[in-house]
Amino acid sequence: MSNLTERNLRVREASKEDERILFQWRNLPWVVQLGATCRPVDWAEHRSWLGEILLKRRHYLLVVEIDHEPAGMIRYDLYDEE
Repeated sequence: MSNLTERNLRVREASKEDERILFQWRNLPWVVQLGATCRPVDWAEHRSWLGEILLKRRHYLLVVEIDHEPAGMIRYDLYDEE
């Protein structure tokens, strides 16, 4: 197994081009279990969610790439402290 320092590791903002891989990741069984609804999402629901995420009003989504291939994501949700 190679050391990550020897590989090309990159973190970038998610974009519309990531739509399909994010959809696949979201519907992985272990991700479904961790989600707020505990159920898979359909394409329309995913597109709506991603549209909101990409506006960057209350959410920020990053894609982690290893050797130029998507390998994971980091999601930040911002909340008001009221």
